[in-house]
Amino acid sequence: MKKLLTIIALLFISHTASAIDADSCVKAFKLSGKTDEQFKNITPNEWNNKILPKEWIDKGGHFLTRMKEADRAGAAGLYTPSDLQSFVMGGTLIDQGNGRYFVQQIMVKKYNVVFDVTKHQCELVTFLIG
Repeated sequence: MKKLLTIIALLFISHTASAIDADSCVKAFKLSGKTDEQFKNITPNEWNNKILPKEWIDKGGHFLTRMKEADRAGAAGLYTPSDLQSFVMGGTLIDQGNGRYFVQQIMVKKYNVVFDVTKHQCELVTFLIG
């Protein structure tokens, strides 16, 4: 019984220690792999498994699809993952409530990387111009 309680306590500690928040998500947005490759040449598999850090996911590939659209990401000068990383690291974090956040930069228009935060993951949602 004592051994079981010890195991449960260790699982609880590791579970709570790995919780993530929006600031941690932004700091963890360090991409790897083909970061200078044009978005149009990146597959969803490469994006999720080789380029995004382990804390991040793009479920269904919606975000990557938006990054491939010239009138969205291209309008903001985001053509490669490296461009996106600079945007996220240099943007302003805005809490939208209910676990949804924007990383915003204002150029001629407002550009927003939209993501959700769960206890253990940062999920890319979409890229907005507004």
